[in-house]
Amino acid sequence: MTKLLTVCLALALLGAACGGGAPHASDGTSTAANSARPPLMVVSSGTATLETALGSYCWSKQGQCADAIAVVTSHQPLATVGATSITGTLDGFEITNVYVDSSPAASSSSMLLQGGLVVWTGASEHTTLPATASDGEVQIDISALDPGQYVVAITVEVKDKGDATYGFLLDKDVVGG
Repeated sequence: MTKLLTVCLALALLGAACGGGAPHASDGTSTAANSARPPLMVVSSGTATLETALGSYCWSKQGQCADAIAVVTSHQPLATVGATSITGTLDGFEITNVYVDSSPAASSSSMLLQGGLVVWTGASEHTTLPATASDGEVQIDISALDPGQYVVAITVEVKDKGDATYGFLLDKDVVGG
């Protein structure tokens, strides 16, 4: 119970920092390039796309940082069937380094938050996924993953901005997932 209370308190305090994408100017255009926090990454495989959830980051020359205590994802997964890779996109940014970690969702504890976000903690298994970065895209190799549901965390370093961790739920070859 204490662990659950700690997670809830920490997330409540960090909610404003981790709860959304880049702000928009009054005319509706994105101001992500000048934002104090990172934009959300979009992941895709074939025709399926999903906006990731933002976790920990240190962004901009002003040193704006926020720490998430666990991997945060949407409750909605990115469903893939027969795919061997996933593309992550941060339009308008140069990604200089990437690290991708996955864990079976069944090996983690989860808690649904208001707004459809899910916090994943205590994973007992982890797999580092091969990934490459070029310009504003990340290519993630998922061919070694068995069919199933995975919690995926993508950590990127972005030129002249900083670093950010993004989370999403992956249904790999799950029929009806």
